[in-house]
Amino acid sequence: MKNIVEGESANVRVPKMMPNDAFTQTYTQVADTAQSFTNIALVGNFFINILLSGALTLLWGLINCMQIVAHFDLVNILMPANAHFLFKILVSIATFNILPTETVIDEIEGTFGIVNDDFTLTESFIDFQFDSSGPIRNLQIMFLLMVFLLIIPLFTLILKGIFYWNAKCVNRINVFNSKMFFNIYIRFGLEAYLELCLSSIIRYKNLTFDSASEKFHTIFASMLLFGVIAYLILSLIHISEPTRPY
Repeated sequence: MKNIVEGESANVRVPKMMPNDAFTQTYTQVADTAQSFTNIALVGNFFINILLSGALTLLWGLINCMQIVAHFDLVNILMPANAHFLFKILVSIATFNILPTETVIDEIEGTFGIVNDDFTLTESFIDFQFDSSGPIRNLQIMFLLMVFLLIIPLFTLILKGIFYWNAKCVNRINVFNSKMFFNIYIRFGLEAYLELCLSSIIRYKNLTFDSASEKFHTIFASMLLFGVIAYLILSLIHISEPTRPY
């Protein structure tokens, strides 16, 4: 073992983990196919469990562990190419990036005149699609899920107003609300907190107020960050409360 004296440095040449040859290209194609199959299986299992009113505890636990492990590559250290490639596959599954939502997000932001920048921290963040300080662009499908969860209460309220004369329809709406509130919202918070925190903190690394879009990004990122902090604090308070015997 070689001793390194203080003030000196030593370099070690590491061979390529994934050389640019036919095997690597074949491996990449097979990995993309496996990723697509895993996405379909994960989403299919998710919706089947919802339709059958099954327990999603094991599935949520799997996704939560995958989110924590998949984001290890964002730490600013040198990562072998094969491990980096594996983390890219895992993070797309763990963050539900299974649909091409870039066009929808761009159209929504374009409608409201929101402009994004090209701020990046490291190359790993670019590979993980954190290529801007705008939280909406970084969240992608998570943002659409947030909008969907915000629309559901308003939608059910409108349905109740339309079918107020039909007790059977109102009862069906109440059953739907009892299954949605607040289990889905709590689960979304548990699974999305990491992605929301990352998107918000990246904005604070490029905190500017020069234009209307930059002000919007900063305010929205602050709302997300404080919302996640409040959610975690309330969760800790609820967990620490002693259970009452019945």
